[in-house]
Amino acid sequence: MEKGDKKNLLDLLSDEEFFEVIKNDFFPHIDQKIKNLSGYSGVYIDFENFWYSVLDFAEDFLSRYDFEEKDETEEEKRIRQERNQKTIEFIKKFLDEKIDLLIEKINDKYKTQVRFIKAYADFSNLYAVKEMKEYGFNIIDFLRRKGIQTITPYVRGYKDMSDRALILGVVEDLLHENENISKIFILAGDIDYYPLFEFISHNYRKDFFILSFKSVLSREYYKIFFMKNRIVELDNLLFDFDLDSKEIRKHKKEKCFKDFMIAKDIRYPIKEENLKKTAENLGKHYYLNFSEKEVKELSDKFLNSRS
Repeated sequence: MEKGDKKNLLDLLSDEEFFEVIKNDFFPHIDQKIKNLSGYSGVYIDFENFWYSVLDFAEDFLSRYDFEEKDETEEEKRIRQERNQKTIEFIKKFLDEKIDLLIEKINDKYKTQVRFIKAYADFSNLYAVKEMKEYGFNIIDFLRRKGIQTITPYVRGYKDMSDRALILGVVEDLLHENENISKIFILAGDIDYYPLFEFISHNYRKDFFILSFKSVLSREYYKIFFMKNRIVELDNLLFDFDLDSKEIRKHKKEKCFKDFMIAKDIRYPIKEENLKKTAENLGKHYYLNFSEKEVKELSDKFLNSRS
């Protein structure tokens, strides 16, 4: 080695290539120790919110018509059941891959280690889970096999009970594990969680983030000055392209409406006085909410396509 090529210790330690060789060949555990110096992270999922986002990505469309026993031939029943099974397999695969990718992305992007994941929901009343169970898919068993703790509120059947249970869970963990938890990731979209973020900001020196698909994220979070840099859009984090969630939802509504019209064998324009009733009927059978205006537009579009 020429004299001019010699490096002192400080130069070597600052050399990225040299550091990688030392880390990987001599001290393979050093990277893990560096990550653990600042504690670990916890992920809290508003699973009722997340579940509907997952259904938005299902290739087939889940409606009660798919699961109800109807006056159908054996061949029609077989086709319906095969379609249901295909849908459920897609959802299982989607959940399995995206949960793993989410944790990988969090660990890498935020230089941390996710130690635990907690999912909050009234799991017994989640949309279509009872019907899916008959096809061999138990959502609680699936999540637990992924190492995710499932938490059902003690009082069930009331709106926002899962939200409150999640908030209390975060506060309890902060009180008991304050020194160990360094970052908090909350998968939710409601503005109802704002008081929790405000509480953490004022009382703890912790990094906190809200993770959500754009279609269900309250735009109010973008107006809060200390939240702007703490919003993580899952559309961008979990996919290689920026999904237009509004367009996806629009497409699904068209498909659900078409299924509805065919199932009901409706071949005539829906009258103005029946728009509200039809919208309510759709809301009972699909997880997507329909307005009267959408019913009118979709009805005209569907009938024109069949004429």
